[in-house]
Order: sequence, then structure tokens, then C-alpha cells
Amino acid sequence: MRKDIRNRVRACDKCQRAKVFKHTNAPFSTFSLPDARFSHIRIDYIRPFPPSNGYKYCLNIIDRYTRWSKEIPTVEILTETTARTLLSSWIYRFGTLVTNATDEGGNFESSSIRELTSVLGSHRIHSAFYHPQSNGMIEGFHWHLKSAIIAYESTG
Repeated sequence: MRKDIRNRVRACDKCQRAKVFKHTNAPFSTFSLPDARFSHIRIDYIRPFPPSNGYKYCLNIIDRYTRWSKEIPTVEILTETTARTLLSSWIYRFGTLVTNATDEGGNFESSSIRELTSVLGSHRIHSAFYHPQSNGMIEGFHWHLKSAIIAYESTG
């Protein structure tokens, strides 16, 4: 059975296009290890997807301590939507944050996100411009999620 699956995946054009190639790159800097679960997170959007029930985007949040991820489909990527989704889907459930790492996307640089971070007393970490590897934990997860979605779409 394993041989049949391997052959089928190798024959599938979409599966091959979605395949993750591993490259090793040296990190820019090191991060201190988190000391508690759900207090140090990475946040990013995957976009755009083919619409499903009106949802085109997916807000991803990954806990650095447990590596537990949460994917939240959204209709839009406005800053208020991002702040409201982060509050209702993560903070109300797991508590306040010590740090949150994001890219330099406009939806994470808004006054509403800054205000939310300030009220919670958490610290924001920014990844480098045009360098997704600096937020590698969540970008790596995006590769796997996109690959799974593309493979699922190709099956029917």
C-alpha cells in the first residue's frame, strides 16, 4: 500500500507542485525559549484562497512553546478584523500574551493592534521585510497547510 501511495503522489502534478523543498539557512538571531504555553505566539495570514462560504483568508496563530496552531478563516484582512479575531479566538481562550511575532504587514502595524498589545502589556517582535524565513515557524507551517489544501482540492 505504501508503494501505491508513493507512486500516486509522484504521478500527481498538483502534489509535486505543492511539495516542500527543504533548504537550510542560518538564522538572523536567536529567540529566548518561552517559559509558558500560549504566552509567546507567531501570527500571520495565508492569502488568498478560493472563496469557501465567503471566507478567502486564514489567520494562523502558532504557540512557540507547544507548537499548537490555530487556523481561523476570515472574510477580510482589515486591522479591526485581525484585532477582534486575535482577541476572541486566542486571548479570551488562553490568556494574555508576553510576546507576539508578526511580519510587517499593514494589518499588524495598525493602531488597533498596537493599542491591543499595549492594553495587554505584551511585546511585539517584527520579522524582516521581504524575508519570510525570519518568521520561519509560521511560514513553514504555511507550506504544509497550502500543500494539504492544494492536494485536497485536486482530489475533488
